[in-house]
Amino acid sequence: MRIKIFMDRRAVTVEEQVNHWFTNDAGTARIVKTEALLAAGDKAGPAIAIIIWYEP
Repeated sequence: MRIKIFMDRRAVTVEEQVNHWFTNDAGTARIVKTEALLAAGDKAGPAIAIIIWYEP
């Protein structure tokens, strides 16, 4: 099993990263689990993280 993590402060950027991965790199990966997190971050604010567990 592999894990792919996408993280940024802006939701639109995370969405673009995930879409790019699905379109260009994921191939026939079987998604096992997904999780969305809000990390505390620093003075600039929180960060959004999307974690995808998959089988290549």
